[in-house]
Amino acid sequence: MTLYPTLEVQRKLHGDRMIITCEGESDDYTVHVLLEAIQTTIGEGYHHITVDLTAVEYLDATTLGVLVGGHVRCREKDGKFNVVVTDSRIRSIFEIIGLNNVFDIHPSRELAMTPVPA
Repeated sequence: MTLYPTLEVQRKLHGDRMIITCEGESDDYTVHVLLEAIQTTIGEGYHHITVDLTAVEYLDATTLGVLVGGHVRCREKDGKFNVVVTDSRIRSIFEIIGLNNVFDIHPSRELAMTPVPA
């Protein structure tokens, strides 16, 4: 039994888009893993990012801030930042705060993978 929340993050290149897949709980103690993955991805020159939160059980306001920050940095580089959320509870957090008006939130990875316009 884990006493502390964990967040596992994997990055995988798909065409010109980096997919960042998260699993576990994202909060003040674990969000640094996601932040590092986003910063590394942008630092490597990838500005089209999809963050897949399908396997995330919990996220907090700190995580939302990291996602907004990633979105802003991608937009500064004329990139595209989107999120995959399948859990209705987590999706409602994005909607209540209005983040569904900030970046695209998709119900599946397939829908998020539409080609980025040139």
